Amino acid sequence: MELIKSIVKFILTIFLAIFYAIYVLPASLFVKFGKDKFVFQKRPGGSYFIDRNHTFKPEDFEKM
Repeated sequence: MELIKSIVKFILTIFLAIFYAIYVLPASLFVKFGKDKFVFQKRPGGSYFIDRNHTFKPEDFEKM
């Protein structure tokens, strides 16, 4: 039983190291050194908020 636990622990450690090297590390480097760090762009007023003046009508809900 101890042998099985040791083997599982070893395999799990190797699997997590590979997962970290393939997915987590490149993703963090992409975020850190990427050109566009934030998807949204600031508006001229200095805010990310988009003001949408739209009065909903019953036809708008029927399109859904």
